[in-house]
Amino acid sequence: MSSVFKAAPSALSGALHLGQIISWGMLGLGFFLVALFLSLPAAQVAGWLKLPLAQVQGSVWQGSAALRLPQIQLENVSWRVGLGTPWSTPLVADVTLHDDSLKAQGTLGLAWNGDLILHDTHADMRLNHPLLAQHLPVPLEGTAHLALSSAQWSQGLRQAEAVQLDVDGLRLLMGEPLVLGSFSAQGEVRDGKLNAKLRDTAAAIALQGDIQGDAASDVSLNARAEAKADASADLRDILSLLPAAPEGGVILQTKTPAPWLARVHAQAQ
Repeated sequence: MSSVFKAAPSALSGALHLGQIISWGMLGLGFFLVALFLSLPAAQVAGWLKLPLAQVQGSVWQGSAALRLPQIQLENVSWRVGLGTPWSTPLVADVTLHDDSLKAQGTLGLAWNGDLILHDTHADMRLNHPLLAQHLPVPLEGTAHLALSSAQWSQGLRQAEAVQLDVDGLRLLMGEPLVLGSFSAQGEVRDGKLNAKLRDTAAAIALQGDIQGDAASDVSLNARAEAKADASADLRDILSLLPAAPEGGVILQTKTPAPWLARVHAQAQ
């Protein structure tokens, strides 16, 4: 009987050692399968997954393509995939986009649950770019620069940290072009709800306001504007058509749908 008890620890040690070998073997097999997948031609994988891509070149690991969106195609999209954090975002990719009037770059991660995670993202876009112009309530001209620290896309934008939007050289294109100047917005998205502050930076209008909303109730702009001393007569005439604010100046209010925001509360119900 004593020999049985003496043999038990060595048997247990052997079983643990075998378990470690199996675990490392499974991990090695997993890395091999990932490497095999990443080495596949990107065009072949895009066809399997029915991705909206055209002119696909390279591999899943590193390649380029054109991105097909409704009513528009974005050229010169390139990527380079690497390994991320195994327990959260196992795959990450450095993505760049160079279109005629749109440039963007950032790090895109794929989580185990299928969510997309963005880090250190920057984008420069002209306001007359078709991707943006179709959503503007009035025709505008200028350049928008967007920067964000991190974001989570889960059937829509669910979270976004340290969002900064700067619009330079803004002009209103209704009749004779009207110079408005430069403006800035800072905010965040929490559980699908957008909350941002809007202000002027170098404009003929003193502007302060809030941008708030979600996918269910749309996004609203509520601001107060007042012409500065160097504002043109045409700009003053346009502002005079808007409702007067009790504390002076005029009230700017508008609302737009936000299907790009995640419907967090609707999903919870």
